[in-house]
Amino acid sequence: MLHRKGFQFSVSIFAAILAVGLSLSALGGSFWSAGPAHAQGGTGVIRVAASGADAAGCGSEATPCAGVQFAVDQAQPGDDIWVAGGAYLGVQARAGLTQSVYLSKTVVIKGGFSATDWTAPPDPAAHSVIINAGGQGRVFYVTGNISPTIEGLFIINGNAGLLRPGVGMYVVTASAIISNNQFLNNFADQGGALYLKNNTGRVIANRLENNATVTTGGGGGAYLMNSHSLWRDNVIVGNVASEGGGLYLVNSHPDMVNTLLKSNQARFAGGGVFATDSSPTMVNTAIISNVLTSTTGLGAGVYQKNGTGRYLQSTLNGNTGGKNYGFYLSGSFTPAYAFFTNTIISGHDTGVYVNDQGFSVNAVLNTVLWYGNITNSV
Repeated sequence: MLHRKGFQFSVSIFAAILAVGLSLSALGGSFWSAGPAHAQGGTGVIRVAASGADAAGCGSEATPCAGVQFAVDQAQPGDDIWVAGGAYLGVQARAGLTQSVYLSKTVVIKGGFSATDWTAPPDPAAHSVIINAGGQGRVFYVTGNISPTIEGLFIINGNAGLLRPGVGMYVVTASAIISNNQFLNNFADQGGALYLKNNTGRVIANRLENNATVTTGGGGGAYLMNSHSLWRDNVIVGNVASEGGGLYLVNSHPDMVNTLLKSNQARFAGGGVFATDSSPTMVNTAIISNVLTSTTGLGAGVYQKNGTGRYLQSTLNGNTGGKNYGFYLSGSFTPAYAFFTNTIISGHDTGVYVNDQGFSVNAVLNTVLWYGNITNSV
């Protein structure tokens, strides 16, 4: 047991941890997941097709509605909204906001259906549903004490201007299930693809790619504030922000399992993840090839300030830029802890850097495999 600069340092190398993160390679293959989220017990199904028409009573197989928002407005809590493959372009004003879909009731919105065979199971890969804000506003705004499901959609081209976070999807207070969606090319003040605030919920098998924030914004992929959500089987790749290229966490405690954070970019801190006053748990998560662009940047893979982070059976590899710290840990007036168990930390100038600043800052390392770092820990 070695104590140094707030470390409790116990290192054992086992061949078994060579498998850490390898199962994530499957995330780079066929994206759409089996096992869709289940709808709540509802009163009916409203169908939407690009060839349909928005009229009172639309939604049957023979007369589908044309717009997702129109279907949402007609739906009763508990209804399913089935959306056939096609492009759904445009925004509308609702409650002083502009978005493609404003959602304030518990419904299931599910994409991937065929307009010629509604009885066939949904197949989002074969029947892509593209909800496109066209750069004119958010794509989804979800609010209220509700529990909706949003599944099997392409959510693209949200752009609501300055001081508008979460333009792919903004979720406040709602406990949403967000599954099997692809968030692409959304541009926000904070949380390019996804912004979760004051909520719980589940984020399952989504792909967040090529989303961005303004030059001072955080969370190119997603921004979590006071969020205690479950994340599973997500891919967060190629997103850009000032801090937290992939994820930005504020007073949040997400549980993340089988997550790939790759090739995201930040300017100042947290190429992959920026966490402040947060306690993330990451299991079988790969944080690889993320980049900082400022030469003084901290935490090319992860920047954690305060809070307690737990990283189990995970991989931190080849994150570059800034001062080339794979993981940066600091505290400010409150303690900060990071626990690493059965984890690979490789390919950095310094694998783990602890800046205690006179506070209680501790990295606890158990069964860590170090490889290819110039310095393992400081």
